[in-house]
Amino acid sequence: MPATLRLCPSAARTITSPGAVLDGWEIRGGVVVDAPEVVVRRSRVVGDGTQPFGIVTTPRGSVRIEDVTLTGDFAEAAIGGDRWSGERVEITRVTGDGARLGESARLRNSTVHEFATPPGREASALVIRGTGQDVLVEDNKLDVGPGGGSAVLLDPDEALGRDEGPIVIRGNTLGGGRYTVREDEPGAPSDVRISGNRFRRDAVEAPLRVSRRAVLEDNSYLDGAVLPDW
Repeated sequence: MPATLRLCPSAARTITSPGAVLDGWEIRGGVVVDAPEVVVRRSRVVGDGTQPFGIVTTPRGSVRIEDVTLTGDFAEAAIGGDRWSGERVEITRVTGDGARLGESARLRNSTVHEFATPPGREASALVIRGTGQDVLVEDNKLDVGPGGGSAVLLDPDEALGRDEGPIVIRGNTLGGGRYTVREDEPGAPSDVRISGNRFRRDAVEAPLRVSRRAVLEDNSYLDGAVLPDW
């Protein structure tokens, strides 16, 4: 978001018009996207504790998020739902997860950092949930900081079939958490590709704890050293 852009203030919004564009707003609370092909750009969403998500899609909704900052108190996450894409998004000083990626969700060229999670609560920078189908996490800087969360947590539904995917996690700089990238069982999808990522050396336990079915290629520490076996 351009530093000199003057934003128009707004309360929480529910978008029901297909193709609607929100451009240049500072929204207190959150945005519920209940229509297809919505765009939110050059805006700031500030959580005030009244909305569970900063931006979230309903079963009818899809949204493109560009040059947007999300910060503040969200009980669940700054972004959530299926069918959303984010480009040049900054998520910072949030109380819940950074973003939850459902079906056909993707985040590129974005940053998630500096959490404000209350004591006794665990948060992750990105949580891949639901079907685990057609998810892309690419060229981001994700830092969950110390604690029990992860920079990327794969947390699918227990009832998932084994053939869902692909989930692609590539070209990111990742740090923090108990395990920086963690994949939970049961129900882990079979088509997970983790490649070209660079890890900081600040995980509590290990940089990776993932299923043996996951494909790992060209991941390393920032200094080029090989990661330990997962």
